[in-house]
Amino acid sequence: MIKYCSFSECGNRRRNEDATGIRIEHDHMGLFMVCDGMGGLQNGDEASHCVVEAFLKCWDECQDKGTISQIKGYTSD
Repeated sequence: MIKYCSFSECGNRRRNEDATGIRIEHDHMGLFMVCDGMGGLQNGDEASHCVVEAFLKCWDECQDKGTISQIKGYTSD
């Protein structure tokens, strides 16, 4: 069994623009991601959350089809 937690600190910024995403499959395999929100740039929080959502969607679709190798197709564009 995999035990995990997620934590991100904003440092000297007023808000945290980072995003985290976690998927665990079959208690022995997982996807763990942290996307930096480009602190100080406009919409950095939206950008980091969009990346997390896209990767988690890809992961879920690949799991549904029974293969992780399809992830390569999502990241090569």
